[in-house]
Amino acid sequence: MSFYGPPKSRLGEIAEHLTAVHDIYEAAGRTVFAADNLVALARNLSFLTDKKFSRAIEEEASDEDDLSKIWRLHTYCWAARSALSLPGDFVECGVFKGFYSATMLEYLDFETVEKQMYLYDTFEGLSDDFSEGSERESIGDAYDNVENWYEDVHARFAPYPNVHVLRGVVPNILMVRAPEQIAFLHLDMNAASAEVTALEVLWDRICDGGFILLDDFGRNENILINVTLNKVIFLFFAITYIRPVIHIQERIEEIVVAWSESEVAIYEALEIEFRDDLPRWQAVLDQQTLSIRFKAPDVLFDSATASLKPEFEEILRDFFPRY
Repeated sequence: MSFYGPPKSRLGEIAEHLTAVHDIYEAAGRTVFAADNLVALARNLSFLTDKKFSRAIEEEASDEDDLSKIWRLHTYCWAARSALSLPGDFVECGVFKGFYSATMLEYLDFETVEKQMYLYDTFEGLSDDFSEGSERESIGDAYDNVENWYEDVHARFAPYPNVHVLRGVVPNILMVRAPEQIAFLHLDMNAASAEVTALEVLWDRICDGGFILLDDFGRNENILINVTLNKVIFLFFAITYIRPVIHIQERIEEIVVAWSESEVAIYEALEIEFRDDLPRWQAVLDQQTLSIRFKAPDVLFDSATASLKPEFEEILRDFFPRY
């Protein structure tokens, strides 16, 4: 059933209790999913009927532990498939032996996709510069004695001309080579500092609507990742949404300044153009509205009539082309 956390001596008890729960629900005609520290009761498990997905995970899995991650892998493949319609490439930081990405690539027939995928890993465990002692301790010996690690992963993805396996410490390696635009980003480095700095480098490259998948975010043993990324992602989102508002405000201020400067220039031009005529017309130039106001009504109309006087018609013929 692939459960972990309690002492190994008590995992048998967990299996017994889960078996009892399974039997009760099965007798009631209800589904049970119990694997990878996840229990889901009476849920729609339609993704298990996706033959192409099931075939991909079976082909790429090395053991029962890999197969137990099927729910996690489905989430991964769903996000990647959804990102196919977005601009940008795919990125994974923290590859290990490539099981997740290999399953997804097989499922999506990625060799036919007009995107690139970049796979980053040290291929020698957590970097001391971008991890805490507690994080390295929680990993235990998982990375010990992995022979030909980089070579085997490189060979695993060799059939894909659009997949690039890059060895180096994240975020340093990202400074050397990374796509300009990203549609899908998967972070699985088991270290808060590495994942935060990766986001700092890549955040502005993620396209609108792009997917960010955090493998360790909900794990109890990775609480430092949860706490740190919660703060950082909130900050990044705040910056992302505030930045356009600030830009709009700055643009409005620029327009206001430009109009004020233009208004002054227009007034000065009108004042020069009509300076000799305004006294003769008994008119004034309004600086606020940039309009000409005639002060004497008898210049405009005859008394008790709406007809323009010939003199005023002559003024207008002279005024409008120059205005």
